[in-house]
Amino acid sequence: MIRNKLLFIFTLSTLISQVASAAPSCRSVVEDSSRQTSTGQLTEQQIVDSINKSKSYQDKRNKQWLEQRKCLCCHTTLPYMLSRGLDSKSRANFNKLKEMAEEKVENPAAEPWYHADHAGRNSKPTEAVLNALTLLMYDISNRSELSTNTLKSMNRIFETMDADGHLHWLDYNLQPFESKKSELWGNSMALLTIEMAKKHSNYQPPSEYTKLKAYMLKNVSKLKPHEMSVMLWANSMASSNRLLKPGLAKFFADKIRNSQNENGSWNQKTVLGQGENKQNIYTTAISFIGLIKAGQGNTQAAHKAAKWLSDQQQTGDFLEMGDGTTLWNATSMNRVGSLLNDTFASDAATSYSALALQIYKSEVLSIP
Repeated sequence: MIRNKLLFIFTLSTLISQVASAAPSCRSVVEDSSRQTSTGQLTEQQIVDSINKSKSYQDKRNKQWLEQRKCLCCHTTLPYMLSRGLDSKSRANFNKLKEMAEEKVENPAAEPWYHADHAGRNSKPTEAVLNALTLLMYDISNRSELSTNTLKSMNRIFETMDADGHLHWLDYNLQPFESKKSELWGNSMALLTIEMAKKHSNYQPPSEYTKLKAYMLKNVSKLKPHEMSVMLWANSMASSNRLLKPGLAKFFADKIRNSQNENGSWNQKTVLGQGENKQNIYTTAISFIGLIKAGQGNTQAAHKAAKWLSDQQQTGDFLEMGDGTTLWNATSMNRVGSLLNDTFASDAATSYSALALQIYKSEVLSIP
């Protein structure tokens, strides 16, 4: 009798232990937002907090930019429009950015303060892409069809295109967005803008679009993970007639994944082909986006990237913005020790990091 009771207790305790050990593997990050999974994934609450905390910095910085400058830019306003989303706190900035872009579209002869670069080339192709992306994101945020001015801005991209199908990009020797080495990145952003616009029923690109695609594919050997990530992003927007053949898309994704550091980050030099060989917030964010858009978001590499990015977010007294500022603080590649340039680098790092976590949240973890 005693032996049977002991056997029963032992069997019951074993079953309880097995059930308990199995339970965590059945729990998803969505079901329990207060705990981190065993794979190192962030919880839903951690992701939401990281994204929301960054919004105040993004809004304040873009308000400052719009008050001080009369132009759109690659490092502050472009990632803001891609990342932020329209709500009561961002509406004033969004409206001002829309107004600024529309003014340029309606008055194409007007020159911004940065009208010419080191080579004396005008800014129209770069400006065309920035205007189009700004107006496009405004329409997307409003969940509306493309406006008349947005359609005009899309046409301006092709009006400023060179005969061989590429858009020359501003070169101020300011890395990584406004330099000679930025041209392929700028053209990849044009591809992304066009593919995003194609999602709307009232837009189809002209036949010249084939020239831009051909130009980028002709330069595949020159592409770094920086451009590859944006092209994978653009490729993911196409429901049919994809930009990249499956083999090339896989090559891009493998290149990005294989260049990742063990801790989940990516180096500046590896991704951009320039700069220092050390982990970098912006290059991690853009590479992470590329990985997700290549269909590799639900992997250990992607989960590590999300965790690393979240861990880099800081709250404190940064960039003379006052205590309590929450951002992804970054150091510029240009003019070492320049607070102004570090601010521009932090603008890009913050907006792209928030965007990467948003995409991870919605497309990988399926959290609304």
